[in-house]
Amino acid sequence: MLARSQFKTEEEYLAALRDYFAAAALTGFLAADLETTGKTSPQEDIEALARVSYKVSDAMLAERRKP
Repeated sequence: MLARSQFKTEEEYLAALRDYFAAAALTGFLAADLETTGKTSPQEDIEALARVSYKVSDAMLAERRKP
């Protein structure tokens, strides 16, 4: 992750930080070797992991904004 000063705008920095947090969350989910219910396709499982990873990332960013 680049330093904040290396981004042109705050928006660019926050977008990169969001992606960084989502990647970290996804890495954790994949390392946990989660089992699926078998009721969804592998593609649906992947999409769900991506959605949840970004939800975790958004929660982490929200926590950072708190005093």
